[in-house]
Amino acid sequence: MLHGISRNNRRKGRGNLELKIMMRTMVIALSLLSVVTGAWAGDTLQLAADGKTDYQVVITKDASAGIIAAADELVDHLNQATGARFPIMRANMALSEKQIILRRTQAPETLSEELGREGFVIRTVGQKLVIAGSTARGTINGVYTFLEDIVGCRWYTPEFTVIPRWKNLSIPSLNIQKVPVFESRLILARGAGNVDWAARQRLNTFIQGVGGLGQKRDGTKGIGIKGFKQDPRLVGSYYYAVWHVHTLGHGLLLAAAEFDKHPEYFALVKGKRLRDGQPCMTNLELMRLIAEGAQEWIKREPDTQIISISQGDFTNFCECPNCQAAYEKYGKSGLYMRFVNQVAEEIGKNYPDMLVDTLAYQFTREPPKDMTMNKNVVIRYAPYVACIYHAYDGCGVNNVQGIYTDLVKWVKMSERVWVWSYVIPDHPLHPIPVISCMSRQFKRMRDAGVKGHLIEAVANGRQGLISGGLLDLQWYLYAKLMWDPDYDVQKGIEEFARDNYGAAAPQIVSYVKMINDPDTYRVKGGPSVYDELYAGHKAWTPIKKNRLKRMDRLFDKAEQAVAADPKALLRVRSVRLSLQYAIIRYADESDPIREKAMRNALSVAKQAGLWDDDPFVKDLVEFKQKGQ
Repeated sequence: MLHGISRNNRRKGRGNLELKIMMRTMVIALSLLSVVTGAWAGDTLQLAADGKTDYQVVITKDASAGIIAAADELVDHLNQATGARFPIMRANMALSEKQIILRRTQAPETLSEELGREGFVIRTVGQKLVIAGSTARGTINGVYTFLEDIVGCRWYTPEFTVIPRWKNLSIPSLNIQKVPVFESRLILARGAGNVDWAARQRLNTFIQGVGGLGQKRDGTKGIGIKGFKQDPRLVGSYYYAVWHVHTLGHGLLLAAAEFDKHPEYFALVKGKRLRDGQPCMTNLELMRLIAEGAQEWIKREPDTQIISISQGDFTNFCECPNCQAAYEKYGKSGLYMRFVNQVAEEIGKNYPDMLVDTLAYQFTREPPKDMTMNKNVVIRYAPYVACIYHAYDGCGVNNVQGIYTDLVKWVKMSERVWVWSYVIPDHPLHPIPVISCMSRQFKRMRDAGVKGHLIEAVANGRQGLISGGLLDLQWYLYAKLMWDPDYDVQKGIEEFARDNYGAAAPQIVSYVKMINDPDTYRVKGGPSVYDELYAGHKAWTPIKKNRLKRMDRLFDKAEQAVAADPKALLRVRSVRLSLQYAIIRYADESDPIREKAMRNALSVAKQAGLWDDDPFVKDLVEFKQKGQ
């Protein structure tokens, strides 16, 4: 069943309009003879009219839990969209002509291989609609794509879903094949801690702690990683064994207790062995110890698909003679990656399907020369120093640092490159202009051959609770682009604004445009690439005072437009919180808009879900205590 959905949040009835969807379709040579018979038909299918339907949703008698969950989701959404009751039938043969058939495809082997673990087909054949993937996960993806692209459902946030109401639901002839470009899709953000939102956005990679992002202000915790693993809608997802990053440090795979027994495993720095440092990667016994420890982790969590073998989050490189000689020969990145290859090879002997994830980060970001990564290794490219306001090849700062060119080099030497993107401001409500570069960023990464994404959009779990500013919109757009890099971002902004903010949508769309306009910000001068708008990890870019006033007037109009709609008004005010923070920080103390910004900020912040110890609340209290 759908959670947290009110009929007031759904689009109202639209008379006798038929559903007209313009989609880009790919005609494919497809045989589903074991599922349906007959040639592809071009007739329109009327799935429901006046609250009634002649259609059944059909799954096989031995359908897996994933297919059953897909059928439940399809029926639940269709029931709410049309008012009709779509029965689910379990049968291995055709019961009637009017069927919606969900199953794993038994199409020719070549097509199954092409669809991979997550692809699907959506096809009308006669009066039948077939949604089939080569795996249960593929079929589930097909159902959500059908509900979103054809029926018009939108899952904007965990709290706000739109299910359109159709008096007559008719669909055109369909012949669609879809294979997601990116095989791994992970967001560290508030919405991703909700299993319903994560499933419906087709996220498929999860780490320990992701459920904590769903924690509520009243102390109610999220379902935890176990709940994600047990949800049949997420079948076929990637899960990390134990922990997902920095496992060669911080007492993880190289336990601190080993220091007393084997100090030679630890970095030799200025003549002393250090507990906190990169391990001695020329020590073969250490390599075997790490490989054995990793396999113990896998045994502890046999339902996982990835193990992280990644550097600690510090420097302190080993300076022993063997390591020094290896640095001269391979470079620090080259020695590290050779160590990872050795560990991955050992793991692969007992776990040939296990992926070994490692970091291209800080001293390993630049790829080494003249080597190839093992087939079971995932390079997690994490350019911590990249400008987050532009695509990796979109500004002088990124170009000087070789952010995109290094990415391309990694793709050439690795079968799997998954990117770790940082989009975290130092303050959770400080405006950041990241939306304007999204489309280019994902297209360029697709063109480079990237196969996966991790978007780190929160600095800690509690910031994941914040719904102020444009964070919900940003996370929604990231999910859309990870699924389809050709997604129309501007259309997504307009839909999100229309459904979430009602009559205030024009003002919100204008605000999004202004926040992502470089001319909104005060950029430091100087004869260098830093003349342009740029920001690294945890950016603070001041906003021009005249722009603050323009945006403040914009929100006055927005609030007036939805004054009679309390829910839309709260959502508008939640977005305005980000502007209020900017005004408090950057406007002149004598400017009336500064006092105005402070007036209701604390009460709105609490309504929006911010806790008393969130930075915004702390800052606001501090400003008031100072009498500002």
